[in-house]
Amino acid sequence: MTYTAIAGRRDQLEGKIQERYGYAKSQARREIEDWYRSTEHHLAHAIETIRTEIQNLTSTVGRIANKQIGRAQVRATEAAHEAEDAITRHPFTAIAIAVGLGFLIGVFTRR
Repeated sequence: MTYTAIAGRRDQLEGKIQERYGYAKSQARREIEDWYRSTEHHLAHAIETIRTEIQNLTSTVGRIANKQIGRAQVRATEAAHEAEDAITRHPFTAIAIAVGLGFLIGVFTRR
């Protein structure tokens, strides 16, 4: 909304207050200014509250994400150790699986 449109609506509001309450133009203007100041204060407070809540939420999401990353790293490390142990315990089975996978990959990539 442009300044001209806002000023025009303010003039309309002043006129309506004058009609409804029988106020002089200066008194209607004061009423609007008082309302504006109180609204501005409440809006500033609400915006600050929202800003604080967003910061808290961001912090919480960051902590949760870091925990999940840590858990995923631990699980990946455990899986790698288990794979190493399985290969060590059953080397011929591991070689057979590797040869089979290599054969399948070769078949699929030829096409």
